[in-house]
Amino acid sequence: MDKVSILLATIACLDDTKAGLARIIQAAVPVSDWDAVLKEAEKQRMSPLLYRAIKLTGLEVDLEKMRQLKALTLRHRLVNQVRGKVLEEILSAARSENLSPLVVKGAALCWLIYDEPALRPMVDIDLLTSEDQQLPMQQVLLTMGFTEAHPDEIFSGHRHLPPLSKEVDGFHLSVEVHHSLYTPTHGQGHWGTVSELLGKPVEFTISPGGILAHTLGPEDTLLQLCMHMNEMGGEFGSFRMLWVADIHAFLSRYENKVDWVTLKVTAQADWQK
Repeated sequence: MDKVSILLATIACLDDTKAGLARIIQAAVPVSDWDAVLKEAEKQRMSPLLYRAIKLTGLEVDLEKMRQLKALTLRHRLVNQVRGKVLEEILSAARSENLSPLVVKGAALCWLIYDEPALRPMVDIDLLTSEDQQLPMQQVLLTMGFTEAHPDEIFSGHRHLPPLSKEVDGFHLSVEVHHSLYTPTHGQGHWGTVSELLGKPVEFTISPGGILAHTLGPEDTLLQLCMHMNEMGGEFGSFRMLWVADIHAFLSRYENKVDWVTLKVTAQADWQK
């Protein structure tokens, strides 16, 4: 890896110990082009974690670069606050229609495994429903003012319906309603839909004292994180260091709650197919 990637990888380990912070400082020593660091960090969705690391380590970075990085971090914080508010409205509207979507990926991770939601940028709000609830959930979103941006044909047989979006407080928000965590042609055989999950959903709140939400259990979350990084970081897109941070953050909080035996059996079954 190049110098910038090594620095971001070290930050992605989320090691706040004295030794961990020392490794970040060491990784920063050979870095001279902080314009490149900021550009790559934003591309990798690591800007808030980079800003946090600089503040924790006391790294000396040009004042103008720090202002730029702080502005990016504040923007991610604000848009995540807006997403959180909209997500609460979506879940409330869904429950009024007796729908029970699971919040997955970044929209759950930012509240569940990070010290604050601003540390985990995201693009979409992802919801996982049973197949019979997928279209009704899409209709709830349309009723709320979300609009479809892509033709149905593109998403025929896809893991989610066409994304829906709308502008809220000046931000473009997008929601994807999934019936599976993976596109069937690239799936893992037996795993990925609500009925095939390995464990019970986990409860969490969108904000302190906010609405109760549900997401994947520990085993399903870890599988999803690893499989998504493998799928989207290779054939279907560019690798993002944020996904490494997700796995580190998840394991630091849930390692002792994962049923590793079930996970091993599932992994072995997939490899045998």
